[in-house]
Amino acid sequence: MERLLSTPWVESNSANSVIDVSKCCQSLDLYRQLVKGYIDQLDYGSAVYWADKLVSLSGDQENDVYLLAQCYYYSGQYQRGATFLTTQNFERSNLYFRCLTAKCLYSAKEYLKALDVLDLENKNVVPGRQIRQSGWKPQESLNPIKGQIYLLRGKVHEALMNRILAAQNFKEALHHDIYCFEAFQLLTKHHMLSRAEEIELFEVLPFEKDCLNSDVDFVKFLYSINIKKYSHVTMTLNPIQFATMRRNLDVLTGDAERLYYNSDFVQSYKICTKVINEDPLHIGCLPVYIACLVELKKVTELFKVSHKLVDTMPNTALGWYSVGSYYFVIGKHDVARRNLNKAMCLDPVFGPAWLLFGHSFAQEGEHDQAMAAYFKATQLMKGCHLPLLHVGMECGISNNPQLAMKFLQDAQSLAPKDPTVFHEMGVIKFQEKKYAEAQAHFMETLSMVELPHMRQFLKKWEPVYNNLGHVSRKLKRYNDAFIYHKKALLLKPANASTHAAIGLIHAITGKTDLAIEAFHKALSLQRDDAFSNTMLRYVIDKMVEESKDDIANVVFSDESDEDEIFNESSSDGDEFT
Repeated sequence: MERLLSTPWVESNSANSVIDVSKCCQSLDLYRQLVKGYIDQLDYGSAVYWADKLVSLSGDQENDVYLLAQCYYYSGQYQRGATFLTTQNFERSNLYFRCLTAKCLYSAKEYLKALDVLDLENKNVVPGRQIRQSGWKPQESLNPIKGQIYLLRGKVHEALMNRILAAQNFKEALHHDIYCFEAFQLLTKHHMLSRAEEIELFEVLPFEKDCLNSDVDFVKFLYSINIKKYSHVTMTLNPIQFATMRRNLDVLTGDAERLYYNSDFVQSYKICTKVINEDPLHIGCLPVYIACLVELKKVTELFKVSHKLVDTMPNTALGWYSVGSYYFVIGKHDVARRNLNKAMCLDPVFGPAWLLFGHSFAQEGEHDQAMAAYFKATQLMKGCHLPLLHVGMECGISNNPQLAMKFLQDAQSLAPKDPTVFHEMGVIKFQEKKYAEAQAHFMETLSMVELPHMRQFLKKWEPVYNNLGHVSRKLKRYNDAFIYHKKALLLKPANASTHAAIGLIHAITGKTDLAIEAFHKALSLQRDDAFSNTMLRYVIDKMVEESKDDIANVVFSDESDEDEIFNESSSDGDEFT
């Protein structure tokens, strides 16, 4: 005989099962303190549980609804938090609820919905829908909520790739809340403004009006160290009253950035090392530190840093950018691009990754792809001169000197003291056969790279001396040209193109034996140097002809003969020869 199985059910006395709600209501403050205590202890699971019960006990009181939504946000349940506030019809009830709802949606990458909630005019609300209004606000709230509204709007617009609106909202955030440093940091670190625009913004911010406890000078000092450092090399001057800030890591990072932007990579690296030793994951310092390691070719240290960042911060763009930088330095550009792609997927607006992405293509001669990456970096880093500089360089390589000069001038307007910009301008003027202007640009570059803090990097600037030699030769200043090429040889003795250039000068000035010796030296360093091969044959043929005719020992003496030789050469090994 079969029997039906039923789920056990224990009936209890209804009088005993009823919860004494009146007693629980008297303990609402106790439960609120309990939830806040769990939040302080970072136990968000327990906080969510008791906050949910608190909402039920209090009958959906505004402060308890807000507290539960906060707990959802802290515990990473972003969609649940936004849905809860929307279901309760609190998402537009006041600025505090709007901000919290939009933060949940932003963290859940629901950018358009977040923007809709932040629309104070409620343009997209369904007609006829009743919007709850509330005058409630958190207790002891010193920070103006409108600053947070504009900050969040700016972050949403930035995520939607609308940098202009993002910058406008970040500025508004600062005008409503002078202490909203994140807005100022996003404007400066993401290069949304030029240095002139940053200074203009700094001068109009309401420090005197909004600063608390008369700390105007202190707040101004902290903001000033984040303004772009293109135009001066001096270290941050700490006012006497802020002497204790000299050891602050953010202040030291500002000094490191200033030195880096002024090409003093060694000193910048020393300061970065000091910061990283104290705080290995200092987000502000790490990009400068990685850039210094790339410039100084410290491959082993870059390898260690990259793997540490990927292990500790696998979901951030910075870690994969560091790995991509390592592979770029060792010449594995394909692997570098794969890692940079990961960085750009995690943070599509991370400008340095796009810039390095372009470098990897440029190193392999893929100029179209490099140009596309540089243009993307230009959109993301409006206030940084580096994308414009490299776009100009690619235009020059593509034989478009007018467009190249336009981009280089734009780069110069942002960074008037960068020697690379002046050098590339000289390159373009040389291509246009404006030799006097080219020489002026190269001399300006030389005056910068021979400064004391730059002398240890002279090897990097060896092309400047060679290019000055080429320009001097074109201007028929053969002695000056010879001197510049000899200086270049001191920096890189095994450069075949420099020996070929010296051989050309000897040939022009009639020193045939020395010319042959120089071309032989160039060929010993680079056997497939077409220019040296062509010139060597040409000089020997001329020497034979002149010995037969018993003519003066001059190979050729005018520029037309020089151009004829260059036309015969399929490749000269140097862009200025």
